Amino acid sequence: MCINTKLEKENWDATNSWSGYNYQGKIALFVVLKKINELISIGKMEEIEKYSIELEWLEDFSILYKDEDSVRYKTIHQVKAKDKHNITDYEDALVKLYYKIVNYKTIEYAYLHVCKSINYNENEWNDKVKELVLNCSQIKALQNRIISYKNSPIKKDEVEKIYKSGGKSEVNKLIKEYNEKYFAYKKITVNNVDEILDKILLDLQAQMVTIQKNIQDEDIKKIEMYSYSNGNVYCELAEINDLIKGEINNYWKNTGAEGWKCTDQNFCEMIFLCLQGLIDKHITQRHIQYNRTTERSIGFNRIREVLDSDDSIKRCEEYYLYNIKNKLLMMCREYHEYCLDEWDSEEEKEMCCKQCEVNAFYEHISRMNEDKIRDLIHTINPNILKKIDEMNWAEYCIIDRYKNPFFKGLRNINSTFEKDRDYISYIGKNKKLHLLTTVGNNDGSKKALMRACGKIVTNPDLYEILMDVNCLISKDLETDSIYDGAGDFLQEFKIEEEHIYHCKNIKMESLEDAIVDIDGGIEK
Repeated sequence: MCINTKLEKENWDATNSWSGYNYQGKIALFVVLKKINELISIGKMEEIEKYSIELEWLEDFSILYKDEDSVRYKTIHQVKAKDKHNITDYEDALVKLYYKIVNYKTIEYAYLHVCKSINYNENEWNDKVKELVLNCSQIKALQNRIISYKNSPIKKDEVEKIYKSGGKSEVNKLIKEYNEKYFAYKKITVNNVDEILDKILLDLQAQMVTIQKNIQDEDIKKIEMYSYSNGNVYCELAEINDLIKGEINNYWKNTGAEGWKCTDQNFCEMIFLCLQGLIDKHITQRHIQYNRTTERSIGFNRIREVLDSDDSIKRCEEYYLYNIKNKLLMMCREYHEYCLDEWDSEEEKEMCCKQCEVNAFYEHISRMNEDKIRDLIHTINPNILKKIDEMNWAEYCIIDRYKNPFFKGLRNINSTFEKDRDYISYIGKNKKLHLLTTVGNNDGSKKALMRACGKIVTNPDLYEILMDVNCLISKDLETDSIYDGAGDFLQEFKIEEEHIYHCKNIKMESLEDAIVDIDGGIEK
């Protein structure tokens, strides 16, 4: 099993979970497309250019409107991918929405998005929301947890968890969020974390005072469950893709696009992925450049430019890199399912889960932009010498290559991979750097070693990356020198010895031997 059971139950961030990844971004995309279609249907197409979507700032996402004087919030949206059916489980989200309504008077509606149906009487919705908002039980509980955190004898250990992979406590998530927004993304330590915690406590207290001082029914009425185009006030994780594609086709019908667009499912899929890539790239860049960029929103016109395109989006390498990233995330999930069938007992599952780093890899790549994804897949697949284009991109994400040795290595190597590097590597007992790959003799060929080494040596995308590497981890291929392993494959290849960019002569060993070199023991 590849998820820590305790973390999954208590600390797991739904937006970064296996099934929930990008759910928030997809919901945002759906809302934008639905709003664009709504404006077209009521004859206000010229208004589209005045709208934009702000991601992960005031709220999970917000719809903005630019008039002659200013940019103002129209609607705000909280997205919760919880497997919960009781309205009380969403108290925190409802309180946050109400607090924003009070402080931003231009907000017309504040929507809660959920992936499961919630048990409540529609006629009593406003009364129930008011009761939960006034109660503030989750805010009070969070205040107590923060105070306990401040006074904890193991605070140093808790702070260090902020920078470690895996699920994070609610307090650590808030510390990270506040640090990004208000403290210039500084290095958080046990000596300065109280400054951030005090800011959180002040804001929580302000929320309670604002809420309990003079709660207004007209503000409560602005909080609604979002209604989707299928008539539901919830959207299952498995439903959102089809709902988005439905809005894409509605746009083409509303704008009188060529008939082939509405019937070509492959083209619709490409447009859908390109729109996802636009959202994903924006969020990734925001996270990389927090407090160094004012670009917090995407104009609706940028969405329309993609929808109106008649050209194949396939011409762009960026499109394929996003596809590869998405496929890698899906393969992490597939390997998780594969692991579930490997263990005989819950105890075995939990024990192996605590060591497994497939989830850490998932988080690692979810934060990567296209350039880093490009370098990553070249290092994971060093013996693939193909362009990232329509014909070849799928070669970089074949599940059978990844299962063994790559995912198996992430699961069975006890040591953690180097989190400050973009590729997946480990420091061995002898202080040598080992690079985890997908290389292996998958077809039983006698020339597998020669072909793999030959392609690695002649792969220009690796020359700079391999400068720090001492050993490649393969499934079952071994050699003390990749040049010797390449053998006759290199007859026509000349090394420029005086040039800094030629492939470093490194060794290759099997995963079984690498585990001994790295962990000092035998494979689990």
